Amino acid sequence: MKSFFSWLWTGFGTGMTAFRGIGMALAVALGGIWLLYVIIRAIVHMFDKNTTVDA
Repeated sequence: MKSFFSWLWTGFGTGMTAFRGIGMALAVALGGIWLLYVIIRAIVHMFDKNTTVDA
């Protein structure tokens, strides 16, 4: 995964400024989506842990 973000950060391997900007924006957006996923998963896990089923 680190190599994928490095590839995005270097502008899809080209090093050109315009492509670096696009790659950086995509890397930051993917990081934000991942962070949102982790937060939502933690909230769902917190509520699932509080519910108990009496058998």
